Amino acid sequence: MGIRANELGVDLKGMNITASKIMTDKPFRRIDKLILDIRFPHQLNDKEFKILSNVVNVCPVTKSLSNDINLEYSFSFNN
Repeated sequence: MGIRANELGVDLKGMNITASKIMTDKPFRRIDKLILDIRFPHQLNDKEFKILSNVVNVCPVTKSLSNDINLEYSFSFNN
């Protein structure tokens, strides 16, 4: 997200991401779900938000996760 923000000229200083994991034991103990609460330091315009929020879907880290891990995320803004 930082790379795309730099390309757009968007300052993400003060951005906060809280990650939580939900475990399962079926069929064996593993991570079932990752929940990301992504808080931008300020309001973004529609174009900036569309581009930066899509990074979650296309970033190499997300693409490296097993398809068995459900990814849930939300976005909010400090105002």
